[in-house]
Amino acid sequence: SRQFGSSASRRHSPCLAGKPRAIFPDIVRECLRFRDGYRKAVCSFASMLEDWSPHGVQRRAKEAFWQEDGFKSSSASPWAAIALQPPRTPHEGLTRSQLRRAKCLAAVLGVLASVVAFQVLCLVEPLPWIVPSDADEPPQGSGATLPAGSVLWHDVGGSAAAAPPGGGTSAAAAAAAAAAESAAGSMKARSKSVDPREVFFNATRLQHLDHLILVAGHAVVLAEALDGIGIHDTAWYLEHYQRDQDLPGALVGHIRSGVEAAAADPRSLLIFSGGQTRPAAGPRDEGSSYYRVAEHYGWWGHSTTINPVSSLRHRGAATAAGKDAPLNVPQRTVTEDFAADSFQNFLFSLCRFREVVGHYPARVTVVSFTFKRRRFEDLHRDALGFPQSHFAFIGLQPPAWSRFDLAEAERGERENAVRSFEQDPYGCYTPALAAKRSARNPFRRTTPYPLSCADIRPLLEWCGPGFFPGKLPWSG
Repeated sequence: SRQFGSSASRRHSPCLAGKPRAIFPDIVRECLRFRDGYRKAVCSFASMLEDWSPHGVQRRAKEAFWQEDGFKSSSASPWAAIALQPPRTPHEGLTRSQLRRAKCLAAVLGVLASVVAFQVLCLVEPLPWIVPSDADEPPQGSGATLPAGSVLWHDVGGSAAAAPPGGGTSAAAAAAAAAAESAAGSMKARSKSVDPREVFFNATRLQHLDHLILVAGHAVVLAEALDGIGIHDTAWYLEHYQRDQDLPGALVGHIRSGVEAAAADPRSLLIFSGGQTRPAAGPRDEGSSYYRVAEHYGWWGHSTTINPVSSLRHRGAATAAGKDAPLNVPQRTVTEDFAADSFQNFLFSLCRFREVVGHYPARVTVVSFTFKRRRFEDLHRDALGFPQSHFAFIGLQPPAWSRFDLAEAERGERENAVRSFEQDPYGCYTPALAAKRSARNPFRRTTPYPLSCADIRPLLEWCGPGFFPGKLPWSG
């Protein structure tokens, strides 16, 4: 029924329900192919065109007439001729060329209307784009990879377990299922944007903190707009061996683990550590890049809420110290932008904690890969003389079905990082580590910590070859 005039066509047409004819049958025909939001938007647009057409004006006059008392005297009313005459055909009086141009114009307007409706729907509730969750970056030089969407199970003790969600046999299907599983929470956090003006940072309210949570940086953010920061390589400055490895998802997962650890302890200070290490990336530091990513994701819901259990546990200590109720994570987060390697991440974060809080931390938690446990817990901690009983390590392990080459990563960790720091605990005695640290300071910046942490200035200037012989503030 090409003219859409029969009752059967009106019953099956969402745009023609209750209407005698349509002004543009081709628009209505295309409208039938849409579903959900598209169909509703285009049908509404087609109805609007029909209402303002000559036929629509005539129809409205007819409806008004039948609702008036004149219906009883329709034979004597001049409106009867208008109300009862048959409607004009939409094509009547139009040449083929005019009809073709009208169809093209109507199609363009329909597409524009559907696009506008789609954008409105996205503003109301963002679509669940796949946002990778917990993951981390492989060590440099290892050649290991970690795909976006990898889900990591971890604990403070460092043990980790991995399994494909749902027990699927296909790696691609398992990765997609894991990403979809984590997308809901990530998108909820991202949809709740945080106004930076509402995050009031006040260092005078942080003097009661005693727990340092360290997240070491591995890359610099280049993008101005952070949409897709957990998916697109182009949003980050990555080395050649890091590209096309779905590494952004790993970096976002690393940041998220630190935020969640800080949310669990209101007495903690979260520090994103990493300097301006890439000359091609310009004077952008890794610590501030990580802070921007956490801010973009709305701190994963921890920007305004406090863990109720831990809040009650620490409320008494905060009150005794003369402070207000526990602060949220953004109010307890700072950056450290001078570290060039993992040892400096640890040491400089201790100094940064003292700059902000006024004293050194009593406890330290490091977020990293499980296979980096020995580097941080044994080598760096021993070199700094930090008590083992006050040190914790959050280990992140990739699932077995991911593309991450765990064996290669462990081999690179043993042969490169562990062996080098065993020979040079402070990273400045052997030519290899000294050259690497110098190359990661391309802008020749000078650290301020010998001035702000004058009591450990001998440690900051110590270069080995043995352990530092002096007494440290946290060793007692």
